[in-house]
Amino acid sequence: MADSVRLDDRERRIVEIVFKVGLVLSTGLMTAGLLLGFASGDAASSAVDLTHLGDMSTPGALMAVGIGILGATPAANILALVFLWVRHRQLRLIAVALSIVLILVAAVVLGQE
Repeated sequence: MADSVRLDDRERRIVEIVFKVGLVLSTGLMTAGLLLGFASGDAASSAVDLTHLGDMSTPGALMAVGIGILGATPAANILALVFLWVRHRQLRLIAVALSIVLILVAAVVLGQE
């Protein structure tokens, strides 16, 4: 059986930063959307067209992008780990992680239909 992978402090820090950036960014966007909704008196929820998120001036768009980033954060963490595992030549872990990413991508693509 292969030895377990021990990430050094620098490598662990990279994974932590990826996670924290995604969490802070998504929380900030969702909070801004919530505050904008209350400030504009538009606190009612409504459907957001995900294909037109370029207009970030609406509360729904801010919330949708924040939720999207929150959902993408685990995938970004997996990809960060893949790069670290490549460095450690952990082929089994790389294969499992990439399989998870492919399943996530397939779920998003199939959910668009």
